[in-house]
Amino acid sequence: MAGKAMKRLPVKIVLVALLVAAGGPSLRAQMFNVTFLHTPPAQVVEGKAIEIAGNIIGADQVSIAALLFRRQGGSEYEVRELSLVSGDRYRGTIPAKFVKPPGVEYYCYAVDFEGNKHVVFASEKKPQFIKVVSLEQAARRQGVKLPPQVKPAPPPAAGKEKPADADREPAAADPDCLAAGAAGPLSRSPLVETVVTREQIVAGGWRTLAEVLDRLAGLTVSRTVSGGYRLALRGVPAGPEVLLLLDGQPLSNPYDGRLLLEFPAAAIERVEVLREPAAGLHGAGALQGVIDVRTRRQAQPGGSVAWGRFNDVLAATGGGLEGENFAVGGQLQFFYTAGQDRQVDSDVLTGVGDDDPGHDVSNTPGPVDDGRLQLHAQTRGRVGRLGGGELDWLARYFWQRRGALVGKYDSLDNGSRLGLHLVQVQAGYRLAVLEQLDLLARIFFDGRWSDEAFQVISGDNDTKYQAEGPDGPVRLDDGLRESLATAIYQVLGRLGSEWRPLPGNSLLFGVDVGYTLLEEMTLQRSTGTTPCPQQGLLIQGYLLECGSRDGPGAGRDRLLVSTSLRDTWRDAGLQGLDFLAAFRLDWASDYGLALGPQVALVYNPVDWFGVRTSYSMSYRAPTLQELYEDAAFDPVRGTAGNPRLEPVRNHHWSLGLQSRLGQGRLRARLAAAFFLTWLRSNIIGLDPGGSAPSYQNDEALDIMGCELEADFRFGRRSHLWMNGSWFRASVHASGQARSSYLTDSPQLRFNLGLDVELADWLNLYLDVRLGAERRNNVRRPLEMLHAFRIPAYSLLRVGLFTQPLLFGHLGFFAYADNLLGQDMRDPAPRPDRLPGLIPVQPFTFLVGARWMP
Repeated sequence: MAGKAMKRLPVKIVLVALLVAAGGPSLRAQMFNVTFLHTPPAQVVEGKAIEIAGNIIGADQVSIAALLFRRQGGSEYEVRELSLVSGDRYRGTIPAKFVKPPGVEYYCYAVDFEGNKHVVFASEKKPQFIKVVSLEQAARRQGVKLPPQVKPAPPPAAGKEKPADADREPAAADPDCLAAGAAGPLSRSPLVETVVTREQIVAGGWRTLAEVLDRLAGLTVSRTVSGGYRLALRGVPAGPEVLLLLDGQPLSNPYDGRLLLEFPAAAIERVEVLREPAAGLHGAGALQGVIDVRTRRQAQPGGSVAWGRFNDVLAATGGGLEGENFAVGGQLQFFYTAGQDRQVDSDVLTGVGDDDPGHDVSNTPGPVDDGRLQLHAQTRGRVGRLGGGELDWLARYFWQRRGALVGKYDSLDNGSRLGLHLVQVQAGYRLAVLEQLDLLARIFFDGRWSDEAFQVISGDNDTKYQAEGPDGPVRLDDGLRESLATAIYQVLGRLGSEWRPLPGNSLLFGVDVGYTLLEEMTLQRSTGTTPCPQQGLLIQGYLLECGSRDGPGAGRDRLLVSTSLRDTWRDAGLQGLDFLAAFRLDWASDYGLALGPQVALVYNPVDWFGVRTSYSMSYRAPTLQELYEDAAFDPVRGTAGNPRLEPVRNHHWSLGLQSRLGQGRLRARLAAAFFLTWLRSNIIGLDPGGSAPSYQNDEALDIMGCELEADFRFGRRSHLWMNGSWFRASVHASGQARSSYLTDSPQLRFNLGLDVELADWLNLYLDVRLGAERRNNVRRPLEMLHAFRIPAYSLLRVGLFTQPLLFGHLGFFAYADNLLGQDMRDPAPRPDRLPGLIPVQPFTFLVGARWMP
């Protein structure tokens, strides 16, 4: 069982994470965990420009960075931008005309995505000093004589004006903020990316990662019958097809590819969504896209508490401590809810009993069970100037226990409990061995223990279910309980280098070695105090065994070795032309070789307009569930694993336009994208009829679509955003003469959000989500049983939140979701057995207070 494996959990990791995070508010030192690592020149010769270049550690928090300098003893600083070269590499220049004896002083600051300025090197009162010697002094020290024509640079003419942009301050909270996949801002990213900042998360009042993603172009989030979250990307359902990263570490479940979208939004600093295949950049799993989540590094103690309609209780806190060459911080989030109370009117057990309606073994009509208890704790830190480089680390613990919403498959459960323990640890080291060369090393550990127990037949009803045994009927007084417990471990090591041979060019090389072990997989079926016949129980025409046994996946593992190369060019032979080429070669012990090439191009002929195009071939590996699932234990609902499965492959081409308009307090960013996707060897659970379904590489999908995005910033704190998307997916199933359209996720969708300043202390937030009708178009005759139809929907969310009102830090917020009371439902696996589908998203509200740094 998972409990046994859990005893091996490194208790110290959990305790350290909890204690550091819980003690965060008492750590009063300010911490903006960003540092500009570089080596200032000790001495330079007059009249020669000084290049200041280095790495910003924590660059994901930076909107823009600036270099400020003056002649020694001067009264005013000049300002120049520290430009992003690639990755976290920044470069700025002190012009030659300012480099004069006796010296130059400078410091650097960065602007975060909320518009706050933070000093990242030296300071205005204590700047870094660079000694400047004259040409004559330099020549004399070297024992040479200056030619007559070589003279010191003349001083600037009296009254000559300095450049118009010398006093320009960098813009903050810009909609064109930096993207991880780009060597610069979004306008210069060759890939289709969307960035959600901390500012937007706070304004929206979102509670989970699922709520953040459900507002973005091309994405739709829905619920599964057992209470998990399912993502559709560009019109196609996606689980293992999307790579979900948390601080660069995979967060998806390696057993079945499920995405942990209930991760708390209070822990998130920013989310970057890459809506196109990216195996060349990120490796296996990035078949349709990448969701890169970056957690917070709070500068000062902060936190929030909130209460909601269904006894929702949310609490979050965090803080940190920083010194010159070290930083440590932590955060803690807690969430409890009794769960929504929407009703399920009938299920597969409705009418099972006798002719008296009161003698029914079904729990219907009755409410769903969406209760949840959740805890997340995290600590992270860094140590600088360690062996000439910098060491950083991160450790987190996530625990969740929840109900099963409706149930395991087609009946309303009563008493199901699904538990998860997750421990993640990572550490990295970066060493600048040359001015143009950095060496990188990182190691990741992931351990997760799950125990999912479903009460598929209740024992609480007056009428007890009658199963068939070899000697006659068996009355299930305690009902029937089925569970799956797993223990999975992952270790990944990465070595790489970043070489910058030319200005604007970055070459990254890496080798990864990863190992995944499904150490435990235990299946159990229990009838409680009722003895179960040794031969099993006959239920709904299927013979079900009792007791527990190891699943066929227990002890299975996967060794993955990959090598990658990425070449990025900024202003590649032409001003405004950027180029990206990436290649990855993977070898896995269970599916062999896989390739991931990718090329992309973006051209900005003018500052306010650009065009991009890209092509990629990506893949994703079969999950352990698809390879090894045991259908014999659950022939009613199971799908047999297939060890002969091949990776799913995807060829993708896209074309995009973007425009960036306005300045100051009125700015806009517009983007449009058109794409074509050819998905091959898609893995589905194929029901051949007359035998257990099994996973097969059986489908080919051809997809095309377009997306529109608009982002407007106006005034001091006002923000309007909108997006729309349209897709058409054609499915070609093997053995079928004709293709059909895939429409089980909205093919047409619009989102609109408004965050407007009502007063100096108050903002109004509003968002609207509109989705087209959903239905499943039958691809095979047996899918007639799965037919469903869900009408178009519209959801409205409204909120109010304040700026700090009390003590200079305390503010308040209130939000209401599904204000119009839309009857929202999501698809069920067998709509013929669960005709009311899955009821979700009732009207809810949330009120609370927030302590802001």
